[in-house]
Amino acid sequence: MAVAAVGLLLALAWWTKQKLEEKAQNDLRAELMTVHDEVMPKMGELTMLAGRVKEMLRDSSMDAEVRTELEGLLVRMESAEEGMMDWMAAFKQPEALRSSMDHPAIMTYLQQEKTTISQVASHINEGIEQGKYWVDKPGTN
Repeated sequence: MAVAAVGLLLALAWWTKQKLEEKAQNDLRAELMTVHDEVMPKMGELTMLAGRVKEMLRDSSMDAEVRTELEGLLVRMESAEEGMMDWMAAFKQPEALRSSMDHPAIMTYLQQEKTTISQVASHINEGIEQGKYWVDKPGTN
C-alpha cells in the first residue's frame, strides 16, 4: 500500500509540474501574441502607405534627396511587411515544441520570439509613422 501511495504522489507531483510549466509557456505565448495582435491589423495601413510612396516615386521631377529618402522608406516598409509574414510562417506553438524540447528551451524560444515580434511591430509602426509623414507632407505628393 505504501509503495502505491508513493507512486501516486510522484505521479501527482510530475503532473503538477507539467501543468505549471505548460501554464508558464502559455502565458509567455499570450504575451507575444498580444504584441502580434496589436500590430497585425496595421498591416493594411502599412501596405496602403507603401503603395502611396510608390506612386510618389513615379514623379520624375522629384528632388534627388527626397527620392533617396523615399526609396529607403519603401525598402523599410516592405521589409517590415516581410518580417511579419516570415515571423508568422516560422512561429511554432508551445504544444508543437513539447515533444522535442524541455521547458527551459521552450521558454527561451518563446522569449526570443517575443523579442522578434516586438522588433517587427516596431518596424511596422515606424513605417506607418514615416509613411504618413511623407504622404501628408506638402509638396511631396
